[in-house]
Amino acid sequence: MRESTLILQTTLKRLFRDKISYLSMLLLPMAIIIVNIMMVENSQAAQQLGGVAAFAPVIAILIIVMFQYFGGEYMAIFLEQDFSQARKWRLASLPVSKNNFIFSSIIASVIFSLIQSLLMMIVATFVYDITWGNVFVQFGIMIITSILAQFIWMTIYLITLDKKKTSTFGMVFVFATTFMGGGLGWYGGMGFFQRVLQIPTPFYLSTRLMFNVADTSMPLFDHFNSGLSFTALFFLLVAMTIVMGGVVAVLGKRREVV
Repeated sequence: MRESTLILQTTLKRLFRDKISYLSMLLLPMAIIIVNIMMVENSQAAQQLGGVAAFAPVIAILIIVMFQYFGGEYMAIFLEQDFSQARKWRLASLPVSKNNFIFSSIIASVIFSLIQSLLMMIVATFVYDITWGNVFVQFGIMIITSILAQFIWMTIYLITLDKKKTSTFGMVFVFATTFMGGGLGWYGGMGFFQRVLQIPTPFYLSTRLMFNVADTSMPLFDHFNSGLSFTALFFLLVAMTIVMGGVVAVLGKRREVV
């Protein structure tokens, strides 16, 4: 237990040590949320759908979830630094199992992502008086989302074993799942074809769960209604996380990392 706590503390220090990266991952999404809301608050569509009060929670959730998936890169960086560079031989000499080390690093990355999301929620709430619904349920969704993000980025790294390729493919994945999930303006009419494409995407599952917990009486939320219940969406997100965890375990064994 003490070993895991020490690894957790050390990993969190490593995350907060890179101030430029930390500030960019914290200030950038906040700026994007505020700018996007300012752009639409006086539009005709915004007024028809209830004004800024209708758009603000939707935009905030979309940006928060997108940066949750960007945050999965933390674990890919740790794998590259700790198991493929000069530190690898030092880690092998430590009285700590690889699984324990990776598990504690995942927890640290999740905590970092949650702190980032919490600060974004506080700023968005303070500026636009957003109602989030049950905050504890929202945090539960973000925890699962963050774990899934770590697994996805770890999978990409374990396939490529290259930092630059992992970053490139990871960014492509995040933008692709955001677009397919409706986070970049592709809302459409939720026809059958679009349902088939959207529902299996991680971004779609995470955002719809958070929408369901927030004030779903707002008209704008109808544009994102998948027709699936909260339980069904939650089950799909958890199942996807478990599957990706299994993929990481298999690839890690083959690459002699996990």
